[in-house]
Amino acid sequence: MVIHIEIFTDPMMGLSYESEPFLRYLETHFEGNITFSYTMSGLVRDVHDFMTSDEIALGEEKGIATYNQRLATIYKAEENISGLPMNMENFKLFTPKERSTILLNLAYKAVELTNPELAESFLYLLRYKTVAQGRQTTKKKEILKVAKELGLDVITFDHVLGSDEVQENLKRDFHRVEQLKIYSLPAYFISFEGKSILLQGFTRLSDFLSAIYHLTMGKYAPKLVLQNQNHLLRFLKKHPLISLIELQVAYDFQTLDDVRNFIAPLVETGRVRFEPDKEGDFIRNIS
Repeated sequence: MVIHIEIFTDPMMGLSYESEPFLRYLETHFEGNITFSYTMSGLVRDVHDFMTSDEIALGEEKGIATYNQRLATIYKAEENISGLPMNMENFKLFTPKERSTILLNLAYKAVELTNPELAESFLYLLRYKTVAQGRQTTKKKEILKVAKELGLDVITFDHVLGSDEVQENLKRDFHRVEQLKIYSLPAYFISFEGKSILLQGFTRLSDFLSAIYHLTMGKYAPKLVLQNQNHLLRFLKKHPLISLIELQVAYDFQTLDDVRNFIAPLVETGRVRFEPDKEGDFIRNIS
């Protein structure tokens, strides 16, 4: 039996974005003994539900614009969790027309249906565009750009995105959220051999490790991770876009300079490149 973590989230969530290093740690340090899955939870069904009375009083356009500014400050505060960069310049995720994150949730479910092996990479890239680059991913055209960048057949993806099947699959995800009485996102349903623990809200790496220890009665503990190029290449096939901070945590490096030295041979041979430029905080696997 393996440990399984079902992650309840929304593609727009800054807390999930900043928690990626914790998941990379679990992935490498419990390699072969842990699996992950994602359940969409539709955090923002209507932006009106998150606006203050003062913001609502400003009217649709100005009120939502003011909410966007407040949301940007919330994101920037979350940046301190693990240090993954966020770009909140001219941030405007929501408008009177694009007032929900449901389309982002549907987009993930569409990839899960058509290209399940790429679903996690799609979710990561969609969140990266939303939070790290400040793109307005509530717009369909931005989601289609993400699909194209990942190499999906955009016509097929767009067709499935608008299908009843995707709608039904998302409803099942929402039902799962209700079934487990989840009230705070992100949430993590950790299970092992018929036992489970539900963690809700911001979850530290120590919380994950404590839950795993208690569920497995100490059977599984973090193991030594090999700091070699072959392991890194396998890791990058699963995570074609990844931050240096995630690699630092996944491979137990002391500093980001250690990470840069570790990946230097792959950069020099053109197998990976820094994003968005040579001073970037992310690398992209292009081999």
